[in-house]
Amino acid sequence: MTNRLGTALAVSVAVGVAAGLSPFHEALSSFHAPIHHPHGRAFGIIRPQPPVSVIGPQGFRPETLKMVSGTIGWAWSRHHLWWTQDGGRQWVNVTPSRLPKSGLHGVFSVGGLVVGGLSGNRAWVGAEDEGSASDPGPNYPIWYTTTHGRTWHRVPVPDSHVMGRIIFLTPRVGWLSAEMAGAAGSETMVIEATHNGGRTWYTLPSSITPAMVESGRLPPVRAHAIPFFGDKAMTWSTPATGWITGTQGGKPLLLRSNDGGRRWFPRPISHRAGQHLSFISSPRFFGAHDGVMAVTVTTSGAQAVYRTRDGGRQWIEGSTLPASIQQVDFGSYRDGLALGTTSNAHGVITTAVLYRTPDSGRRWFRLNPSGLPLRQNVSLDMISGQVGFALTSDPAAPLWKTTTGGTSWEPVPVRR
Repeated sequence: MTNRLGTALAVSVAVGVAAGLSPFHEALSSFHAPIHHPHGRAFGIIRPQPPVSVIGPQGFRPETLKMVSGTIGWAWSRHHLWWTQDGGRQWVNVTPSRLPKSGLHGVFSVGGLVVGGLSGNRAWVGAEDEGSASDPGPNYPIWYTTTHGRTWHRVPVPDSHVMGRIIFLTPRVGWLSAEMAGAAGSETMVIEATHNGGRTWYTLPSSITPAMVESGRLPPVRAHAIPFFGDKAMTWSTPATGWITGTQGGKPLLLRSNDGGRRWFPRPISHRAGQHLSFISSPRFFGAHDGVMAVTVTTSGAQAVYRTRDGGRQWIEGSTLPASIQQVDFGSYRDGLALGTTSNAHGVITTAVLYRTPDSGRRWFRLNPSGLPLRQNVSLDMISGQVGFALTSDPAAPLWKTTTGGTSWEPVPVRR
């Protein structure tokens, strides 16, 4: 998991397709010949790594999990990518055969992989490669599949740099963020967008590109452009409405765009008298209007989940959670879990607690869950108010499932 999941909603991977978007359901898997990029570079079909093998407990070592439904999902590590269609009992290795030695770039950042599509067949992966004599690197292309990893397409990205997050709201409409270090811990963010499922990308005009920074010829500061600041993260609630969070001058910053990312405007976040906020997680939306986000209070380190029902025009603060909370994960607008741990000087988890909210963070109730080994390194992945999964560091029982909103858990028997 990333070093920021202690304060962020567990949305390192965002699921794409909302119900009712039937115009976008057409498949993109009809490519059989190389397709040429507008700038002259080509990409083609890439076969998965042979042999496509079933991974059992001895070989299944993912670091991140994202289930699309109760049966279909993806898991990945730095150098491997797996897909399941039976609830995690059997995993198929679908790692692209030409994946660079550096592995899947961005897996350890917030959102190296995004899965979407009604059947969970689509995925977009960021990976670094070394380039070539005609196209010197390093480059950060996108690899995508529409066939749950049976074939992959490599797509060059303009102004590519260290990839941060990839988000698709539909099989056609998506964005990726790329980051580049600046002065005094600040960063510049480049946002690329696509409207054809990732076949081609273009840079949003609000971005300050790496080429601008490296040349030293920055354009005049444009009104409502993406500013320099740290800890950036990006998300989208509709094709027009996007969000960027980060920190600037030790204070959290929340930006919103209503025009597809062309202009960004700061949004105020209210807090109680005497409180100071230090970090805002990337919001998680369930549709265009209902959303939640975790906010850290500087004075105590405690967290509160803010909620909105009007698309983010107003955010309402909920009850605070202890400073030990490491993950907050919502499976629906109302239902969420919060996991907190404390460790000793050797990094061994000594205590662990799990909380549940039924009302978008207004109230939190401590659970005494049966089954789940909370003192392992646990990563939560709720897919609804009641159904969810947890990935643990226990090689004998890496995957667990709940159908009771987190009150009880059963190990998923991963097949050998």
